[in-house]
Amino acid sequence: MQIDFSIIPDTSLPEAPFVIYGAGNIGRTIINVLSTKNIPVAAWLDRRAGLPEYCGITPIIPEDADDNIKHLPVIVAVFSPPAECGFSVIKKYLYGLGFSQIYSFEHVFQAGLLGFDLTFMWMAAPAFFRQHKNEIISAEQLFRDEKSRDLFARQINLRLGAGLNILLAPDPPEQQYFDSGIHNLPLQDGFIFADIGAYTGDTIASIIAHKLTPGTIIALEPDQKNFAALQEFVESSTLNNMCHLHMAGAGENNGVAGFACGCNDASHIEAGAQDTIKIIAFDELFSDVPFDFIKMDIEGGEQAALLGMKKIIATRKPALAISLYHHPEDIFSIPLFLKQLNPDYSFYLRNYGEHAMETVLYAINQ
Repeated sequence: MQIDFSIIPDTSLPEAPFVIYGAGNIGRTIINVLSTKNIPVAAWLDRRAGLPEYCGITPIIPEDADDNIKHLPVIVAVFSPPAECGFSVIKKYLYGLGFSQIYSFEHVFQAGLLGFDLTFMWMAAPAFFRQHKNEIISAEQLFRDEKSRDLFARQINLRLGAGLNILLAPDPPEQQYFDSGIHNLPLQDGFIFADIGAYTGDTIASIIAHKLTPGTIIALEPDQKNFAALQEFVESSTLNNMCHLHMAGAGENNGVAGFACGCNDASHIEAGAQDTIKIIAFDELFSDVPFDFIKMDIEGGEQAALLGMKKIIATRKPALAISLYHHPEDIFSIPLFLKQLNPDYSFYLRNYGEHAMETVLYAINQ
C-alpha cells in the first residue's frame, strides 16, 4: 500500500439526536462535547447493566432500547485494544438488534463533530498529517521490511481519512514486545530488560510465558494501585529475584510531575493534577546499566522518557519497543528522533490491537 495524501475524509453525518454506545471515558467525552455544542443525545448504551448516570443520562443495555431509539444514528464510543471492542464486532451486534445507522468514533472525529481543537490518542485533523508530509515520507523510508512499510502506510491513510476498513487484522497480542517475526531481538539468556510502564506485571508475565531467562529486569510503574499489584505478582513469580521495581515514571529529568492516577492501564502524567509522582531520567539514574532491551508504554510520556535516555540510546544502543499511538505525531516523530540518536538502528512496525491501538515501534541495532 502507498500513502495517499489526496484522501478526502468522509465527513457525512446524519442530523441529531445521536445515540452513544459505550459508557467509558470516550463515551463521557463525547457527551461532554455534544453538550457544549447543544447537540442532543437521545440514549446512552452499554452492554454492562446498572451503570451510573452521567450528565443526566443513565446508560441502558442495547437490548432494552425501543424502536424509536434504534432508527437514530449511533456513535460507537469505544477505542480499546481487545478484539471484542473492534468496530466491526460492535456494528454486527447492533445491526442484529435492529439498529440501522452506526458510525465509528474515528468517522465522527474526522467529520469534525467533536471539533479539531481536540486530539485523541493518535487522532488529529487530517490536515495535521498533510502538514507533516515531508516528515512522514522520511519516516516511512526508515522501515526495514515490507510488512512495516505497509502497516505504516495503512495507519497514515487512516489518519488522512481512509476509514477503518484500511486496517488489516492485528497480530496476536501475545506476541507484543517479544515478536518472533522481529529478527535480532536481544533475548539471549541473561538479557538486561527495562519495563517502563510495567502496569501490574503483564509484560513480565509475557516474559515468563515465552520462557525467556532475563538476568535483570528494571520495572517502573508510577500508579500506586498498579504498583501494589505489580509487587504482588512479581513476588509470586519465578522472576522475583531478578526484578528491581520502582514506583516512578520516566521522563527527561529527575523530579516530580502531576499524575492522573487510578485509571488502571491509562494512568498518565498530567500537568496540574492533584496527585504527583516521582520522575526518573534514565541517563541520570541508570547510566551504568548495560541495557539490552527497553520496552516503553507510558500513555503519552514516551517522547519525554526518550529524551531522558539519549545517552544510553546513543552509547549502549539497546533494542527498543516503543508504543506509537498515544499522540498524533508519534508514528513519524519518534522513529526520526531515534534514527538521529543511533543511525545504526533498523526499524520495524507492528500492531497488536484494534483501532490502531497497541502499535509498537521496534528499533534494533544492526
